[in-house]
Amino acid sequence: MTRALEATRFLLELASLVAAAVAGAHVAWPLAVLAPVAVIVVWGRFVAPKARGRLADPARLALEVCLFVVLGVALAAAGAPWAGALLAVASIVVAGALRVVGSEA
Repeated sequence: MTRALEATRFLLELASLVAAAVAGAHVAWPLAVLAPVAVIVVWGRFVAPKARGRLADPARLALEVCLFVVLGVALAAAGAPWAGALLAVASIVVAGALRVVGSEA
């Protein structure tokens, strides 16, 4: 179960980068590159398992939820409301489930 959740989370992280690129491209083409880079920097600095400055829970969970909700809303604003809602909800559910099974300690 834990491995499946971790694999799903990884796929959702990749989907969040695509969402950032799509939403950025909807505004201006340079944002199609800059938005995913910003997500990578924030995730790599504060959320990634091997990050030096990794936040402790519940701050890390709050940051994850904020990122996924913002990306979901941005994707919806770019014309894909169902994809944005699915990304946000699935990401939040998986983040919570990983904490319940103890994988996000």
